[in-house]
Amino acid sequence: MILQARARASCTIRAGSKRLPFPASLWRLRITHVRTEVEADTLIARYIAPHPVNPGLGEYWLARPGVSVWAVVGSLEANIGDANAVARLYRLTADELDAARAFYARHRAVIDNRLAQNDNP
Repeated sequence: MILQARARASCTIRAGSKRLPFPASLWRLRITHVRTEVEADTLIARYIAPHPVNPGLGEYWLARPGVSVWAVVGSLEANIGDANAVARLYRLTADELDAARAFYARHRAVIDNRLAQNDNP
């Protein structure tokens, strides 16, 4: 099942004290699955693993590059959904980035909570 979101032109996000338009690409990141459930399962199983030191779903990471899912999601938000910039920053393949997105889609509340903890140490 592939779900698609309609862009909401009236949505905004905060970047510091500024409010920026919430782009359709990031809107899709937050509410939809990019691939089928079976493909998402495969990507998550292949690329996402528990962190070896920090326990909990909020600390799961992409083991090969050694970057946490919450860091990838936070970078996508900071880069206004520019997946190419985030992939270059962390040296991620398209499948690794999709695995992080799929994991985030399944554990949104946990990852959002982890991002909030990072914003307020």
